[in-house]
Amino acid sequence: MHHQDGYPGDRDIHARLLGPVRFECGGERLALPGAQLPKLLALLALRPGRPVPLDRAIALLWPDRVPEHGVRMAQNLVSRLRTSLHRAGHRGLKVERRTVALLDAHSDAERFEALAADARRAHRAGDHRAETSRYESALDLVRGEPLLGLDGPAFAAEASRLAALLDRTRNAHMEALLEAGEYERVLEHAGRALTRDPLSQQATRAAMIAQHHRGESQAACEAYRNLRDSLAEETGLDPNPELTETFEHILRGTLPADPAPPAPQTAGPVPRELPTAPAHFLGRDALAKDLADKLTRGGASGRPEIVAVNGAGGTGKSALAVHIAHSIAPDFPDGQLYVDLHGTTPGREPLGSGHVLHRFLRTLGATTVELPDDEEAAALYRTATAGKRILIVLDNARDAGQVRPLLPGGPGCAVIVTSRRAVASIDGAALVPLDVLDDRSALRLLTRASGRQAGEDREGVLAELAAHCGGLPLALCILAARLRSGAPEELDRIRDFMRRDADRLDEFADNERSLAASLNVGIRDLQTSPTGRQAVDLFRRIGLHSGPHIGPEAAAAMTATPVPEARRTMHALFQARLVEPAGPDRYRTHDVVRLFARRMAGGLPTEERDEALARLKGHYLQSARAAYALHDPRTVDDPGLPPEDPRIPRASMEGKEEAYEWLEAELPTMVELARRALAEPEPDREFAGRIGRAVLGPLMQNYSHISDLLHLARTASEAAAGPRRPWHGYAHRTYAQLNTQLRRFDTAASAFAEAKRIAAEDGDECESLWLSVNEARMTMMAGDHGAALAEFQRLLPPVRRLGLQRHEAWIKVYESLILDARGEVGAAVAAGGEAVSLARAGRLDVVAETEYAGVLCNHGFRLSRAGRRDEALEAFESVEGIVMARGQARSSVHAEALWGVAEIHHAEGRPADARRCWDEAAVIIRRLGLVDEETFQGFLRSPRPRVPAAFRL
Repeated sequence: MHHQDGYPGDRDIHARLLGPVRFECGGERLALPGAQLPKLLALLALRPGRPVPLDRAIALLWPDRVPEHGVRMAQNLVSRLRTSLHRAGHRGLKVERRTVALLDAHSDAERFEALAADARRAHRAGDHRAETSRYESALDLVRGEPLLGLDGPAFAAEASRLAALLDRTRNAHMEALLEAGEYERVLEHAGRALTRDPLSQQATRAAMIAQHHRGESQAACEAYRNLRDSLAEETGLDPNPELTETFEHILRGTLPADPAPPAPQTAGPVPRELPTAPAHFLGRDALAKDLADKLTRGGASGRPEIVAVNGAGGTGKSALAVHIAHSIAPDFPDGQLYVDLHGTTPGREPLGSGHVLHRFLRTLGATTVELPDDEEAAALYRTATAGKRILIVLDNARDAGQVRPLLPGGPGCAVIVTSRRAVASIDGAALVPLDVLDDRSALRLLTRASGRQAGEDREGVLAELAAHCGGLPLALCILAARLRSGAPEELDRIRDFMRRDADRLDEFADNERSLAASLNVGIRDLQTSPTGRQAVDLFRRIGLHSGPHIGPEAAAAMTATPVPEARRTMHALFQARLVEPAGPDRYRTHDVVRLFARRMAGGLPTEERDEALARLKGHYLQSARAAYALHDPRTVDDPGLPPEDPRIPRASMEGKEEAYEWLEAELPTMVELARRALAEPEPDREFAGRIGRAVLGPLMQNYSHISDLLHLARTASEAAAGPRRPWHGYAHRTYAQLNTQLRRFDTAASAFAEAKRIAAEDGDECESLWLSVNEARMTMMAGDHGAALAEFQRLLPPVRRLGLQRHEAWIKVYESLILDARGEVGAAVAAGGEAVSLARAGRLDVVAETEYAGVLCNHGFRLSRAGRRDEALEAFESVEGIVMARGQARSSVHAEALWGVAEIHHAEGRPADARRCWDEAAVIIRRLGLVDEETFQGFLRSPRPRVPAAFRL
């Protein structure tokens, strides 16, 4: 039996957690090396199908001390687990947005809870045979103490929860056997329970009742006295009142001889108010199951179970609530109440609580005509629901105040609330934030709901439309309805409009629903308070922001407000679910919501718009300049960068690692801002060039995120078409280098020529020689090794005359590559050694040390090729030490070093160690964008992957 989202031929994972932990794949034992992989798989198996954030996994796997590079270590661990599962035939490990989930998996704990829930349903239906059968099937799964073999506080807490569940189930099983009069079996199970816990009062009570019905009342009384004495001695406590009452009944002979029949219930109206279940419910099965299990716990806490789902407009909160409600309706035999509170319905005022109370009371058969006020109605409502099992769905709530009077008072009932804002002030409610669907579920929803089960030629169009929806269920359902009712050519027509940002928002509307109208409700609600009006003003300006993420400093820049005030305003937008958290002190805007914000930004006066945009660009220039200064302190006085402006807030960052993280996170935003700056009626060439100078400097060292860098370099190069600026030569040179790396040699040659022209005009012989070295490297990469080697030899005299050790070091690196390719391994090692000596002598600053790591990595490969593996391994380990110390653990030179170590492990017969290093290197280069997903998966599958062409060495 395979998960509906599985790949053909996949084998399911089965986790045995109720006892010593072990895993099976397709019925065969799955062995995982080390201590951390089993822990990670157990963590995922406890929540099958549900995304687990990497931050949570780190805290669970390293509870005592989070490692310095915890995220990288967790990613490596996930990569190793994926590899192990792939080898076993399982491909259900899903990684996205810094989360990991395990699909196509099930566990004995999951099965146990399902069987226990079935038994409780059978009990409520009066089917005692089915009840005992389900309990026994559940208990047969238990092989010992839960999660045996897994240490750590998180697993201890989960083991404690499972142990408590086992105890409750065992006690419920004994109660069921008592009701069925199977006293021998009661004594058998009670004896086992008392072996595990000699002070168990529930097991003692069950045994006493069974003994009494077998005519062994004296033995029953003796069991009570023994337990009473043991409790007093070990805990200082008396037996609980229920056990004492049972003892007194046995003494007096008043314990019923046969199980008492259930008390008759007064017949009354049984409401069945749930709307029709959604026809297409996809992508949230695991979440729906978890919430259903919580809602059907039967009020174990002594209060109603409340689940409050919150999320942005259109995320499918109502569909989730109604789907869950239908799935658990049999657990609530006294009925299901439903109301749409219209908290965020376009064109509708929210319903008052009093109105809903009177409606519910009428449904439950209570007379409400004489009720003077809503408070009395709420009291009568709590009375009407007391002692019953009723499910109440409060859909589309505005806030907690609207919901609170509609909550029942006692256990047995359950409540599902949906709202945009989290109703955090409702005591005891489980708050469940709802995000968008993943790409695969979104495509399946659009395909099924539209009925467009077309051939492969249409599949790509549907995938493109689903991507434009950004996983938003409302957008997907609106498009599906239009496609279902339209002509065949409607698919292409909608696709064409969706490709235009200006038109896309209008396509998310039909005769009944409009995504823009839904978003307008959030704006309307914010307008009612001063803070809300500030939030609306910021939201308009977010339409000027082109990136997926925004921090409070950028928000402060656009609104000309202090950063703390902007932080509070951003939180107000989050509460209205117009933005969502995207990390510490950072928010993201959904693609469709950003279109809405952009439309609102069009209403800003021209002067306000221009000022906000200028301040936003100033923020990114200042922040990028600060990041570059942390990378290379010499850039403080770089004429190609702007002077610092204290009036404009910049991103907060301390140290090189934070600087790189900021640059990588904000790179797409800065690329788009630069592109838009050139596209304006009066192009802002200065911004496009300067932002390129600030960003390309740090990230060009290792060609991180090469696609985005290429876009930024091309924009900077185009901006250099005007009057000469200090950054012009650098823009052309970096554009040439990136094109060389991507083997676009014609474009690279043109850019090199322009950069050399500028260097010649400036009389900068050092820059001219560096450009010539790069041109010769391009010739080498194009395959003309003879011409390249000759050019390198021609450049050596002037390079040595000027004492340019960096230039000479890289010439020797490239010479070693050519000699190695010619089979002259000894000469290649000698050239590589010269390069290392030169680079070591010149590594006096951050940039030179980073380059030294690259030179040393090249030498490691040459040594490895020559069979000098010990020396090579030492070189690669030195490289790893440098990049880790410099906060560049995600750089391509680190990946190259890992690959070199993997090659050595493989050559020396250590396949597991080689696999670990290959996988870690593959993860890094995939994250940097140096390989596509297909190539990355090929690396993971191949028993002997080839060196990636993306490596520069």
